Amino acid sequence: MSATAALDYTYSYRYPSNIGDFGKGFGLHLATCSSGQSHPYFFEGDLRHPRCVGETLLVLSNIVHTHFFRPVPTNLDPVVTSSESMLRFEGFSGCGGVYVQADFEPQAFRCDLQKRRTTNVDFNASMRALLTRLGEQEQARLSVGQEEVALTHGRETTVEKKVKLPVR
Repeated sequence: MSATAALDYTYSYRYPSNIGDFGKGFGLHLATCSSGQSHPYFFEGDLRHPRCVGETLLVLSNIVHTHFFRPVPTNLDPVVTSSESMLRFEGFSGCGGVYVQADFEPQAFRCDLQKRRTTNVDFNASMRALLTRLGEQEQARLSVGQEEVALTHGRETTVEKKVKLPVR
């Protein structure tokens, strides 16, 4: 069995990159990364359709955990990206042969999409089990932070911690 090399990346931008007139003429202004954050979650909201979100994330997780041609697992973590217009879960199958993406627009949540950030976590057995129990008319809350993703359903909460991205 071989170890997979991994890197720990964290990107945080104070403002979006943009194009415009910046006093020296028209041009491109690229945002740069910064560190430090005052709130543990960059997205937090109640799910309007918990069952639909749960089933979608289970399909995404199934693809991320599947190895279509290589028998040795290498990467089992979806990447979560938040912006003002959507919450995106995406990942590659364990073999790297299939890409999957699930975009949730603001209407999927009872909150405003909050900050532009990205993190990556494993969906382990406890998260997958809780996703299967989400019903359409039940209360569920999803929280996505720089270091973790948490799902609360009733009195049960499962937390998935950030993992390092493999070098590939």
